Amino acid sequence: MPDERMRLLMYKRISMAKDQTDIEEIRQELMDCYAFCPPELENLLQTITLRHMLERLKSHKMTCDSNFLCIHLSTDTPLDPEKIILLSRTKLKGTKLTPDGKLYIPMEDLQNKDPLLFAENVLKILWDQFNTHA
Repeated sequence: MPDERMRLLMYKRISMAKDQTDIEEIRQELMDCYAFCPPELENLLQTITLRHMLERLKSHKMTCDSNFLCIHLSTDTPLDPEKIILLSRTKLKGTKLTPDGKLYIPMEDLQNKDPLLFAENVLKILWDQFNTHA
């Protein structure tokens, strides 16, 4: 976006997106106007998507390093610790949940993969576990 004012307005609109529908509308608008969405903007849209997913799971923070994705869960998370333990034996092997609500997911098989996509997939698995087993 060459116009700085338009760029700032778009950033504000993205930051105020309430849900995935808003994000998809913004993405489609950008595609309609510019025929593509630059990778930097795509990363921002994906980051906002992750933020929404974390909010639904009552998580206040997510971090990662070369070994683990760490999701900091609030005490009122809808996720059942017993079901997280079951997931650690199946879809999210090696996952550990600490007493203070930190969920550590191993990232060793992430070589040459997108960490944002990895985080999104993990959050989808957790959300699906909550929705189908609540």
